[in-house]
Amino acid sequence: MGAFAVGLARAAFEEALSYARQRIQGGVPIAKHKNIKLKLYEMFEKVETARYYVRKATEYTHRKILELGTNDASPRHARAAQIYAKKIAFEVANDALQIFGAYGLSKEFIIEKFFRDARAMQIEDGTVEVLSLEAGDDVVNNYEKEYYDVGHLNKLYEVVLC
Repeated sequence: MGAFAVGLARAAFEEALSYARQRIQGGVPIAKHKNIKLKLYEMFEKVETARYYVRKATEYTHRKILELGTNDASPRHARAAQIYAKKIAFEVANDALQIFGAYGLSKEFIIEKFFRDARAMQIEDGTVEVLSLEAGDDVVNNYEKEYYDVGHLNKLYEVVLC
């Protein structure tokens, strides 16, 4: 779900960027206006941080299961990446809709569908709030500092490699 959310965010960003490059206002493409340029950069930054976070959570979980042979699939990290990516997808789709203006609400532009999908994503597979509460409960009950220390992971690698 996190990877899907990142893909949706990226598609919304790319649509907004393409539209901003083409839409002329005040004699220049709106992408040349400083507020639009700033908004596009912020959208790019959100997409890239969400993509990196989801990728790293996936790699971490994969490594724990397959390489280290542990049964702890780190649902905490997977859940956090999913929640974060869903939030980012909605924020980016909302910003893209703003760039499109009233056209963004028209079914003639795909950004309308992206926005609807990003909003629906806030509800499907568990609402973001419910998932966050579950994640918070997990953190309160199960978080241990040693679990995340690099030294602990190095010891696990030594056991597997020996």
